[in-house]
Amino acid sequence: MSEHAETYIGLLNEIMETELAGVVKYTHYSLMVYGYNRIPIVDWMKGNATESLDHAHRAGEFVTLLGGHPSLKIGTLLETEQHDIGDILRESLEHESHALKLYYKLLKAATEG
Repeated sequence: MSEHAETYIGLLNEIMETELAGVVKYTHYSLMVYGYNRIPIVDWMKGNATESLDHAHRAGEFVTLLGGHPSLKIGTLLETEQHDIGDILRESLEHESHALKLYYKLLKAATEG
C-alpha cells in the first residue's frame, strides 16, 4: 500500500468517526428539543443524523476501496448538559465546522499528493 493511500485511509477513517459521532449527536439533540415549535427542528436534526450516517458510509466505502480497514471508533461525544435550542445549534455548528476541516484536510492531501 502506498504512503498516499495510508494517509487517505487515515483521514477517511477520521471523517467516518466524526460523521458517526454526528449521527449520535443529532439523534440526541432531536430528543432534547422541547416546546411548541419543536417538530421542524426535530425533523431537521433527524435529517442531519441520516445525512451523517450516509457520509460515514461513503467514507468507509472509500477506505475499503483503498484497501484499508474501516474504523470501528466513534468520534468524541461530550454531554454538555446544554439543552437550550441556541446551545444545541451552536454545538451543531461546532461539530459541522470540525467535520468540514477534516474534508478540507483530505482535499489538500489528495491534491498535493
